[in-house]
Amino acid sequence: MPSAAEECFICDEVVELTEGYATCFTDNFDVLMEALDAAPAGRQQVNLAGCDANGDAAGQRGGLLEMGALPPANTEMRIKSVYILDRPLALCLRDLIAAHEGPFDPSVAFDLVEACNAG
Repeated sequence: MPSAAEECFICDEVVELTEGYATCFTDNFDVLMEALDAAPAGRQQVNLAGCDANGDAAGQRGGLLEMGALPPANTEMRIKSVYILDRPLALCLRDLIAAHEGPFDPSVAFDLVEACNAG
């Protein structure tokens, strides 16, 4: 049986989260699930930088499911904030975040191919 990550060929295999990104993902998980249910292809682009510092969806930028503004070219590149996930991967990532012990500072990488194996 294929793993969750093998079922979506364009979905991201590794997700790197800061504390803010993890909070954004978990606090807006229901919104993401609704969007995934409505998505014709069964996958959704998720912008974790679409939340403010408290994890709330930022209204001006459209929140979790919209593409955020790119940083100016002269700033130091930060970790990736936009990922493509399907329902099984989103559910798995939620569970990985909940089970994570320790800080997310500066960031934690979750290998969805390894961690989300359905078998």
